[in-house]
Amino acid sequence: MLTYKKYNIKDADKFNPEDFPKVMSELAEINEKTSGEPVDFKHDIIISYLRNHNLQQDWISANPGLSGLITGGFLVTSHLESLFESCIQNKLFLHDFENYIRKSVK
Repeated sequence: MLTYKKYNIKDADKFNPEDFPKVMSELAEINEKTSGEPVDFKHDIIISYLRNHNLQQDWISANPGLSGLITGGFLVTSHLESLFESCIQNKLFLHDFENYIRKSVK
C-alpha cells in the first residue's frame, strides 16, 4: 500500500509559515488551549508528540496536564503531524519548523 503525504516537501524547500495556513491555524489553537499550562517541557512535549507521538517520562511527570491534553485527542493536530511526516528528510526545513513552534508556543 502506498503512503500518501499531505505535503510535498522537497530537499531544497525552506519552511515559511505563510505557506501552511492550516498548520498555523492548528498551532494557534494549541497555543490558545494550552495557554494556562505550565511551561515545564512545554515545547519539547508539543514537538515530540507532533513529530513521533513519543514523550519522555520526566516530561509527563513535570507537566501532566499538558501531556494529557496533547495525547488525549483534545487538540486538532493532523496538519501539524502531516507536515512533520512530510519534512523529516529535509533537516533544514525540520529545524526551522521546530524553531517556529518553539517561538510561537507561549
